[in-house]
Amino acid sequence: DITAQTGIKSLDVTIDCDNLDARELGTMGIPARFDLCNIEGFEDTNGTMHPAEDVREAISALGFPIEDAVKDKPSIRLKIDKMFTRLLTGFPGNNNFILTVTENNGLSTTKTLKYYVLFISGSMGQQCRRLTIWLCWQQYWMLRLMRFLWYKERT
Repeated sequence: DITAQTGIKSLDVTIDCDNLDARELGTMGIPARFDLCNIEGFEDTNGTMHPAEDVREAISALGFPIEDAVKDKPSIRLKIDKMFTRLLTGFPGNNNFILTVTENNGLSTTKTLKYYVLFISGSMGQQCRRLTIWLCWQQYWMLRLMRFLWYKERT
């Protein structure tokens, strides 16, 4: 649980992993650093622009609460989603998530959530990594399709 007596002004998340870099995160539509209170679009290391709407979907798919579910709230619960832990299984080593909470009164606290993944050697490890990335993409595109169908049904 994250608490802020005067409400949460920003909740910065920095992803710092041994084997998951900004390039790979970018291909999944996730920046290496983002504010859960104010999700913005970004340009990845390949020069591809990811609009804020797509970034919101990608971060939500990992189980993170975003924007109105976080901003100005006195407390929130960060639940590590199964999809999130599945993503990390393809990236052995240290996976650190540096969380910086800034309250509306300006006070800040930084904590690091550490998730360690055991190394799987050889081609099996590489296959797990590819499968993990593929599964993440599948869920991401399924969410986009569901959103499209929902909007189409409403109009």
